Amino acid sequence: MGSTALDSLPDSLATLSTARFDKLLAADSIKYAESTPENVPLSEHLSIEFRIISSLSRKPLLPSSSASHTAPHPAPPIQDQNKKAPFNPFLDPREEEIVLREVGARHRLLMNKYCTTRPMLLLTTKDFRSQSEDLHREDFEACWATLKVLDGERPYMAIYNCGPESGNSQRHKHMQCFPRFESAKLHPECKEARRSIEQGVYAISGLPYQHFISYLEPSTSAYDLYKRYLTLLSYAKEAVKDQPGEPSHNVVLVQDWIMVTPRSHAFREGIGSNATGTVGMIWLARPEEREEWERLGIEDTLEFLGVPWSGEAKALSVV
Repeated sequence: MGSTALDSLPDSLATLSTARFDKLLAADSIKYAESTPENVPLSEHLSIEFRIISSLSRKPLLPSSSASHTAPHPAPPIQDQNKKAPFNPFLDPREEEIVLREVGARHRLLMNKYCTTRPMLLLTTKDFRSQSEDLHREDFEACWATLKVLDGERPYMAIYNCGPESGNSQRHKHMQCFPRFESAKLHPECKEARRSIEQGVYAISGLPYQHFISYLEPSTSAYDLYKRYLTLLSYAKEAVKDQPGEPSHNVVLVQDWIMVTPRSHAFREGIGSNATGTVGMIWLARPEEREEWERLGIEDTLEFLGVPWSGEAKALSVV
C-alpha cells in the first residue's frame, strides 16, 4: 500500500518550514517584508485588516477575464529559453531548496517565493492540473493533513483561489498554507453576526457579498470536509450560474471552519484581493492601492469583487 498524505509529514513540519524560510530569505531566494496592520471597521462587529506588503510588488498576477478590470501589476509569463510554452515553476521545481516535502502520491509542498507571512507554503499538484478546477477529495486529504501537522504554537490557514476571477497568480493548481496574523479578526469567527442559511450552512450578517460557511468539529475527517465543501460549492455555483466564462470562487480553511465565496471580478480599476479578502484580510503591494480602496469604497468594492446577495437573502448584507 502507498503512504498516505499524513504519513509523509513530520510533526516538526512547522519548525522545518520556518528554518528553510530563514535560510532562503538570507540567500535572497525568496521575497518577504514585514508589514503593519491597519484595522478599518466595517460594521459594529466586523472589520477589515489592510496590510501593505512590498514583496507582493514583485509577484506577477494573472489578468482578469474582465478586460476593463486589469491586475495592478501584471507581468508576462516567464519564458523557458528552450521552450515556447510559458515556464511553469510548480511542474518541475528547479531549485531543490524550494521543495519542502512530498505530500502523499499526488502533491508537493513548496516554499512560496513571494511571502506575506513567515513562512508561506504552497501545496501543489505534482502533475499539471488547472487552477480553474474545483478541489477534489485528494486535495482535501493533502491539505487537511498538512494543516493538522502545521497547527501548533501558531494556528495556520489554507486558501484556494479557483478560476480567472478569484485573484490567483498561477494556472497550475495550488493551495497556500500560512500562519494566521494574530491581529486579524476573521469574519467567520464573529459569533454575533453569524446567521443560518439552512442546516449546517451559515453566513455572516453585514457582508455585502454572498459567502457560505460550514463550522467543523475536531473529529471532522478529510472526506467529511470534502463533502461539506461540495455543499458550499453548490451554493457558490448557483450564485454565478448566469455569468459568462469560467466560474470562480475562493476557499478559506482553518481547523474550525471552511468558507466558500463566489467571485465575479478579480479586480476593480486595478485593485483586488484573493481569498484572504473574503474573510477580512486585504494585502496590498503599494500604498496607492490603499488609497484606491478608500476612493472606490471598501464595501462597494468587496461587493463588486464578489456576488451581491439577492432576494430574501439580501437582508444578510445589512448589519
